[in-house]
Amino acid sequence: MASLLAFTETPAETSGVKAVTTALAQALHLDTDEHRLPVRPADLTAFVLEVMDDPQVRMAVLPYSAGHAARLVNDVIQRCSKPVVIVPIGRRAQTPRAIDRILVPLDGTVESADTVGELVALFAASGTDIVVLHVFDATNVPMFWDQPVHARESWVGEFLHRYCDQPNVRMELRSGAAGEHIIDVAATEHADLIALGWAQNLAAGRARAVRATIAAATIPVLLLPIPADTQAVSSGMTTGRTQVAR
Repeated sequence: MASLLAFTETPAETSGVKAVTTALAQALHLDTDEHRLPVRPADLTAFVLEVMDDPQVRMAVLPYSAGHAARLVNDVIQRCSKPVVIVPIGRRAQTPRAIDRILVPLDGTVESADTVGELVALFAASGTDIVVLHVFDATNVPMFWDQPVHARESWVGEFLHRYCDQPNVRMELRSGAAGEHIIDVAATEHADLIALGWAQNLAAGRARAVRATIAAATIPVLLLPIPADTQAVSSGMTTGRTQVAR
């Protein structure tokens, strides 16, 4: 049976990672398995990726904190083809005992919506509340919004129909940079998990929203890799101009 694989290294990490793994397994109807990270491995990243290569493993759960754990997470998330859940470790961390609500930032591209779509559908089927966040910026703000209430309702309805047509879904809109809003909206909405599709590229100038979210998150962050063959220019519904998955 498909499973969630939890990686831990220290006792401080173990309880938080186990709690998140159990909550995810219950929501997604998966088995769980645990691996203790070696104390002195030749290559921790290679070890994690090798274990993750098992066809039965659906996703990994990794602890995240400053220093060593951050370097491991950054290496793994750029090279692992499967979803990775990052669990913050520290005094500010909030460990959910159940996944009752998730925040799903969507940029209005087909590839990002398709990447998170299957898992969002599984969460929705289990009764989890889904909050979709879309952040307008200079490249995707609607060109015409002359009747604010009606226009907003129509736009939201079309957006959800195209990109997140699931029950128990509602939407929040913001403007600015996505990385500036994801954490705030997650806190305001009392989300238990943030789910992000991304292109697995942490090079300078890339993945700004992912970087900001990982650095500031106090709840688990689920990163879902966008398949390389779909990381192409796509048409955004917000303006008619093209958008590129970042």
